Amino acid sequence: MITGDSTWMLSDAARHELGLDTLLRIGGPQAAAPITAMNDIAPDLVRFAIDFAYGEVLSRPGLDLKMRQLCTVAALSAMGTAMPQLRWHIDGALNVGWAPSDILDAVMLSAVNTGSAVIGRSLSTAREVFEARGAGAADLAALDDASARWCEIPPVFESLELDQRTKALISIAALTAVANAPARLKAHIRAALDAGASRDQVIEVIEQMAVYAGFPAALNGIAAARDSFEGQ
Repeated sequence: MITGDSTWMLSDAARHELGLDTLLRIGGPQAAAPITAMNDIAPDLVRFAIDFAYGEVLSRPGLDLKMRQLCTVAALSAMGTAMPQLRWHIDGALNVGWAPSDILDAVMLSAVNTGSAVIGRSLSTAREVFEARGAGAADLAALDDASARWCEIPPVFESLELDQRTKALISIAALTAVANAPARLKAHIRAALDAGASRDQVIEVIEQMAVYAGFPAALNGIAAARDSFEGQ
């Protein structure tokens, strides 16, 4: 039986199997299609995406898949450079149990904490997903309200749904990904610890950002975590 804490010992075939399983849990039966469609031109990239990103990083036991998905949504929302992937991961976050209101909170919170100027595009992407899934009037009205609040100066936002630990972890994801506010990142790392997150969970969030924002961003995030842990 494959267990998450032994992924580093898996054979290539078993790691690939685990990666495909994680992909299916997030995206459904056709989840791998956008990736495997590149097999003819970039088979190694397909292998990296399935085996490393999903078979190793996202399958690690230190953080549950549901939390990982919201962290990914927050990071991609703040980055604003991968809207097709954001669309896929918003859909995936809904698949693993987050509500539309949670998605909106993650998008808004990531923009507030990082100063990202692309929230309009992120909210539009969320609308595409909600509408494609037949979201109710209340969810679409909440999206309109989020857009209106963001247009105020300064932006008006207060998450009423997410707990403090979740808000801190998705903020860590977004700030690690954009890599533009190390002091703020350290503050949110301390907030996550104060809210009950473990050091290992903080590290898992930052390491996961290597998949979406690159190893330099993740390494800088780990440096910020080290400073924050030493100050505790």
